Amino acid sequence: MRTRTIFEFIGADNAGAAARERAYMADPRARWPFLTPFDATIKNERQLATMLKEQCSLPPPDANKEVREWVTGRVFQAMPDRLATPEGTPLFFNELGVRSIDVGTAAFHCMGAMPPDDHPHVYLNMGEELDILCPYCSTEYRFNAALAWNETIPANCSPSEVPRVPER
Repeated sequence: MRTRTIFEFIGADNAGAAARERAYMADPRARWPFLTPFDATIKNERQLATMLKEQCSLPPPDANKEVREWVTGRVFQAMPDRLATPEGTPLFFNELGVRSIDVGTAAFHCMGAMPPDDHPHVYLNMGEELDILCPYCSTEYRFNAALAWNETIPANCSPSEVPRVPER
């Protein structure tokens, strides 16, 4: 499992992900031109301050201050609180039987398949990680900041996304 980075980039193997990485790095690279695409893996303020100290020959207090100013003034592109769910903890399922599902929150319940074939509804919390494996059905859930808290990729893996048939 990979951990979240300070630049909030969540990688994937496609052109869209590469474009998001360039966008997430645009602001820090404008401020610190020595940053490269590989620096998108910087995980916290301390690592960035250490890099500033070494690359810009700044004393530690100045490097720390520079990073704090950047973090304070930055509008993060990912969901500010990944654990926030407006209407409680969402419930996801894997009726399609896919290997992984992208979700827009880090804390949720997995129920496996739809009833009556569901497994016990297990609470999963990614914390600072970017993915988690359900211990019952082995579905990998990956955090995707571009999704709303109840959205999934592929679609229709959340009861709120499944089209309802009107009752007669």
